[in-house]
Amino acid sequence: MNKPIDVSIIDVAARCGIRMKNTDRVEIPVSCPFCGDTKKHASLNTVKNLFHCFKCGEGHNAVTLFAKIIGADTKTAYRELAELTEENRRPAPEQEREPKPLHERHAVYTELLRMLSLSDKHREDLLRRGLDAPAVDRNQYRSVPGKDTMPRIAETLAKKYNLSGIPGFHTAGGKWRMSLKPGIFIPVRDIDGCVQGLMIRLDRTKTHKYEWFTSRHKENGTRAKAWLHVAGNRSNAVVYVTEGALKSDVAAYFNPAACYIGLPGVHCQNELAPLLERMGAKKIFEAFDMDKLSNAHVAGAAAELKRKLADAGVLCQSFTWDERFNGLDDYYQFCDYLDSAA
Repeated sequence: MNKPIDVSIIDVAARCGIRMKNTDRVEIPVSCPFCGDTKKHASLNTVKNLFHCFKCGEGHNAVTLFAKIIGADTKTAYRELAELTEENRRPAPEQEREPKPLHERHAVYTELLRMLSLSDKHREDLLRRGLDAPAVDRNQYRSVPGKDTMPRIAETLAKKYNLSGIPGFHTAGGKWRMSLKPGIFIPVRDIDGCVQGLMIRLDRTKTHKYEWFTSRHKENGTRAKAWLHVAGNRSNAVVYVTEGALKSDVAAYFNPAACYIGLPGVHCQNELAPLLERMGAKKIFEAFDMDKLSNAHVAGAAAELKRKLADAGVLCQSFTWDERFNGLDDYYQFCDYLDSAA
């Protein structure tokens, strides 16, 4: 029997030609070598020693990643990896800090949003999505503060709350700080309307539109989790599962009688079945963007969703609409326009 080997996922990725930066991180964003992704939708988790692509769903440990890339069986890949020297093996980083309980996060984030405002540009952006002014205010969207005001805001919050364990906050020089890119804060709420975390719709990006308000790689920082957003009529037993918190909010604005759950990514589905059970949902519709008809990765995520819910004893049907409108929110806005023009 082969002796167990302890090969770092970083060493395997490097050997396979996967480019990386900041290899001292717990989670390292990389491009996926399997689906042709060039925007770093995949990651290497150096604690769990795993590779995962959030776009195509491909997942591997160090041995199976190496095996698939070199086109060999796992035994052959194992033998080759066993030749790695002790110098190439890396110790696992320290365990990440877990976020504080929901009620503490909600209190801090609510106070943070109260301290902020929404710029005219960001308000116009949200109004173009179809929301009206009262809905924008009600949902508490806020502009990310400028770098010159971030320290003051963090220090003010630190006088009232213990920011340790609150994703997005970290220390620098013994003082609490927040470091983030320009954009719009989108509150991610649970079934009771509490703010679980904050996503940021970035103003400028070359890769992705959204990122979590997180401080996972910083001093005394805390990671954000893939929290699911609940919008609309939370007591309705008919639930539409779609992509993103803002998309769910807009859909709920146009059709407030229904309930919507926004996944932070189409493959972030692990917490969905327990949430649906807690909500008492009876009828579930998969409402991913319409590129699921042409994009194999989105189609795969939709099929994965149905399988997972079926395993949990929940029936899920696909919901489709006019392909000219990719998102459910876009389609609802068009229908509203037709109704108002009639």
